[in-house]
Amino acid sequence: MNAKKRITDFDFERVEHVELYLFGSSVFALDYNDIDLALVYDKPQIKIKDVITYRRKIEKEISEKLSCSCNTILISKEEEIEMNFLSNAKNVKI
Repeated sequence: MNAKKRITDFDFERVEHVELYLFGSSVFALDYNDIDLALVYDKPQIKIKDVITYRRKIEKEISEKLSCSCNTILISKEEEIEMNFLSNAKNVKI
């Protein structure tokens, strides 16, 4: 089963003002080494320390449930727009 299916089946705790995106090889590949996530946060609405705490929870949950490492990047909505990161990477909003 690919990571996209396994990740979207999770019942993640959601945090207001943070969106999760699965990207990289794990989006469509059946054989993947790790999970890559982007946490896109609304900088004026949420403190970075709260986003970091959320990231740790997500990484731990994925590592435990999927038995593989989880790499995350934190990016503000403003940075994402400026760099056009998600448009340049295969991604799925989860």
